[in-house]
Amino acid sequence: MRLTALMRGVGVPEADFSGRILELHTQTCLVAVSDETCLTLASAELGALPCGIAIDTPQGFSFWKVLTIGAGVATRGGILRVAGSALAVDLRAAWTWRSELSALTLNLGRATSRAAWLDLAATILADGRLDALRDGAAAAMAGLTAATHARDTVAAQRALSSLIGVGEGRTPAGDDYLVGYAAGLLACGEAGPPPAFTAALLSELGNLARETNRVSRLYLEAAAKGEISQRLYRVAAAMARGADRAERECAVADALAVGHSSGAAGLLGLLHGSAAGSRSKRQLGLRP
Repeated sequence: MRLTALMRGVGVPEADFSGRILELHTQTCLVAVSDETCLTLASAELGALPCGIAIDTPQGFSFWKVLTIGAGVATRGGILRVAGSALAVDLRAAWTWRSELSALTLNLGRATSRAAWLDLAATILADGRLDALRDGAAAAMAGLTAATHARDTVAAQRALSSLIGVGEGRTPAGDDYLVGYAAGLLACGEAGPPPAFTAALLSELGNLARETNRVSRLYLEAAAKGEISQRLYRVAAAMARGADRAERECAVADALAVGHSSGAAGLLGLLHGSAAGSRSKRQLGLRP
């Protein structure tokens, strides 16, 4: 079976690489490239992912039906093959996905962006999947927001530490929240915090990523470099542009469909990060 890769996220090796399969799911496959590095093979319908290869898979395709955990993976000449499987993926025409968050300038002082923010906040409040996160990490989230408002680097870094690894699941909700929070800060662009504050926060996020599980580490380290999933980016971009309600609702629905609560946690982080990052004092009272 020969398939075609449509997109590759930042972090996927440009040169030939080898590894082994760590996890298999219907639409995704986690590959260990080294002791420190992983990448994801995913069905293109999930969108582009940092350190991920989005593959044009046929209807009904499932990674766990055609691959086995522990199997070797290797690329040569731009073709990815898996030992013991007929699967081959052509990587040569895939274009590279980059988030470009800092180019968005999500300014909550704009009426259209503020309205989009409030609509998303209402959706997240009604969702219900984040009740456990709110109960268990309310103080930490409030501390991170307050420290960001004050541009207090030390307090913000301390709050980050208390959220790493919080919650259960393949990617703990606290980690997903921090990916969204980083995205929210970066999406503010020139309307956001001073670059030195954001840089210090992202640097600490990258360091703390080593304290959680392998999958979360992949996405936290990517977020620290400004790279997030295409689905989360689409929500941030729609808010920044003040896109019409239909476009925003479609983007939010796709983001919420990620995992059981991963998408919701990422969107909550995006809300908090963009509100806390805003330089406009009018926005400091926003509460999702």
